Amino acid sequence: STGLGIGLLQSLILLVSFVGVLWSLSSGFVFHIGGYSLAIPGYMVWAAILYAGTASWLSWLVGRPLIRFNSDRYTREAELRSSVVRVNENVDAIALAHGEADARRRLELDLGTVLGAMRRIYSAQINLSWVTDTYGWITVVAPILVASPVYFAGDISFGGLMMAVGAFNQVHASLRWFINNIGGIADWRATLMRVADFRIALAETDVLHDTEKRIKIGENPNGRLTFENLEVASRDGCTKLAKPHVEIRAGERVMITGDPRAGKTLFFRAIAGLWPWGSGRIS
Repeated sequence: STGLGIGLLQSLILLVSFVGVLWSLSSGFVFHIGGYSLAIPGYMVWAAILYAGTASWLSWLVGRPLIRFNSDRYTREAELRSSVVRVNENVDAIALAHGEADARRRLELDLGTVLGAMRRIYSAQINLSWVTDTYGWITVVAPILVASPVYFAGDISFGGLMMAVGAFNQVHASLRWFINNIGGIADWRATLMRVADFRIALAETDVLHDTEKRIKIGENPNGRLTFENLEVASRDGCTKLAKPHVEIRAGERVMITGDPRAGKTLFFRAIAGLWPWGSGRIS
């Protein structure tokens, strides 16, 4: 953020310093077309704005997917770090259960998603470099092409042409800040989106903690597991059983089913007393 801000400030100072010079140098440009004379005040200033604006639009169009790709990369990297920490914390249990193959498969899967995300970023950066590099090559001759009709018409000298070209390059250099920093802007925005999502998640968690409803945990004298009007609260809503009253006898086998992300994990945490948020009673 600091680097982008300083670069933007420098570009603004450069623009203010040279836009007036370029305007005055190109204010006398007159085009002769079919016997008519056309004077465009600040002709090269408008040309620089149009040229840089077109290149900025193309850069944004091609570089915009980098925001999504960078955000996805950060997510995949976080998942890989979490998997590595989980394996490190449970290394003894994994060894005792002979789960090395499963742990390795999980780590390889997470590593593969990280590499896939990085490949998508590299592909997008290559596509973006085609736009920015081509734009940079054209910039070498663009100011001369813009001012050449007036020069060949004899309205300015060669020295005036070179002065106009020099001022055009300075104004253009200030206007191409976005083009030069599109990759950094995409990465900055992806980071900002992750921080914003994290703050939203924290706020939703605070709201969940502030709720007055709690799941009541009691003892069942009959040795059965009973659920009465159970609703497990989460950030995404509430998870509840298909029936308001469910009773499971000792030794009875039950299969818990539900859609993905339906809250089955929170349901088991509620049974263990680790997730008190919600309503109803478990005994």
